[in-house]
Amino acid sequence: ARLGDTMKGYVDMFQITSEYLPPALLEHRVKNWLMVGTSVVDKRLNQLAIPSLVVVGTADQLISSKDEADRLVRLLPQAEKLRVPEAGHFVLDENVNLTEAILYSKLDPLKFKETKK
Repeated sequence: ARLGDTMKGYVDMFQITSEYLPPALLEHRVKNWLMVGTSVVDKRLNQLAIPSLVVVGTADQLISSKDEADRLVRLLPQAEKLRVPEAGHFVLDENVNLTEAILYSKLDPLKFKETKK
C-alpha cells in the first residue's frame, strides 16, 4: 500500500509540475537526471559544512516528505527540521515566512546569538 501511495504521489506531482514545464522537458529530466542526481548528491551531503533548514509540510500528499526530511537531517551535519502543520508539498507559500523561519531557528545564520554575548 505504501508503494502505491508513493507512486500516486509521483503521478500527482508530475501532473502539477507539467503545468509549469513542457511535458517533454519534464520527461527528460525525470528519465535522465533524477536517479543519477540522487546517487551523486547523496554521497556528498555529509560534506556540507553549512547550517541547513529542511522545511516539510505535514500534509504532503505527493511524496513521503516526512521520511525525506528525516533522511536529509541525518545526512546533513548541521541540519534542522521545520515541520509546517497542514502544509502540503508546496509548503513555501504566502503562509510561511521563510526569513523568519530561518532567523528564529537554531541555525542562527547571521551569528546573532554570538553578537549578543
